[in-house]
This record gives sequence, C-alpha cells and structure tokens, in this order.
Amino acid sequence: MFIVGWVLCNSWGAQHGWRYVDDPPYFWLQGLVSSNALLLTVAVLIRQNRMSKQAAQRAHLDLQINLLTEQKVSKVLEVLDELRKTLGHKPANADPEELATAADPEAILSALKEADRDASPNIRQGSTRERA
Repeated sequence: MFIVGWVLCNSWGAQHGWRYVDDPPYFWLQGLVSSNALLLTVAVLIRQNRMSKQAAQRAHLDLQINLLTEQKVSKVLEVLDELRKTLGHKPANADPEELATAADPEAILSALKEADRDASPNIRQGSTRERA
C-alpha cells in the first residue's frame, strides 16, 4: 500500500505541477524498501537464533527428565525384584535384573555418534548418485 501510495502521490503531483518528491526511477522509494528489507531480515535472524536456543534448552531438559525417569524406573524395578525374591516368586517372562540395570548415558551417546557416522557416508553417496 505504501509503494502504491508513493507512486500515485508522485504521479498525481506531476500532473498538477508539483515538484517531484521522488523522480520516476523512485530512488528514495528503493532506498526505503531496501532499508525495510534489511531491518526485517535482521529481526527474522534474531528471532530464529532465539528460537534455536530455546529448542536446544528444551531438548536438554527433555534429556535430563528422561534420564531421571529411567533412574527412578530402574530403582522401582530393583525394589520389585527384591520383593519378588523375598516372597519367593519366580519371574514371569522378562529378566528382572536386566530390566533393573540402569542405562549408561555415555554408552548411549557413543552408540548414537557411531550410528550417525555410519549413516553419513551412505547419505553422501546417495546424494551423489542422485546428481549423476
């Protein structure tokens, strides 16, 4: 609307003998639009940076909660196994000691990194095949 108004104002002014605010290649209008685009780009980039930081914080919080939940579930399973042993019951299907064993976060992280390294060459090979 601003651009149309700018052009109409200059055209109408030219027909009525007014001095041009901006001559027809509209140098000032181009400068205003370019400045507006620059400010908008900076605002969008700042917003994306903030959103990525928030997403990283949420992912870290999710990981912490999952690890804490896993520890608590392991402890509950240990207590249930001790109770089962005290009462003399046999395990139904699963091995309760295996279920009660807490996961090692470092081992999981190294396994994920290894899987990512193994998948990366396949992805690169697939993309070069698509280009050929």
